[in-house]
Amino acid sequence: MIIGANLPNIPWQDRPAGCTDVVWRYSENPIIERHAIPSANSVFNSAVIAKDGAFVGIFRSDSRAMEQQLFLGKSNDAIHCTLSPIRFLSTTKRESSSAPQRAMTRVCARLKTAMS
Repeated sequence: MIIGANLPNIPWQDRPAGCTDVVWRYSENPIIERHAIPSANSVFNSAVIAKDGAFVGIFRSDSRAMEQQLFLGKSNDAIHCTLSPIRFLSTTKRESSSAPQRAMTRVCARLKTAMS
């Protein structure tokens, strides 16, 4: 169910045969594979919204050194994304490595500004 304006370009797949789940996964998951980010060990797809006929999202990547980094993703079809790293300013390595967890509200504010 979508609450709000119709989204005619939202990707959709019918429920797979035999599936009784309320929500089912896109058959081509993951949308963003870890190889899309050269240093990534894993990528977590999250927080995608529709904006002006396109899609914008925040994606978290864990590097092979297990450091976290956030990326801004933009897409016309919600499947093929252009990723840009979100940089955090800090004075110490410790602050830098924990910045993604502490700064999610600031990232959401920046995302809102970027979409304006």
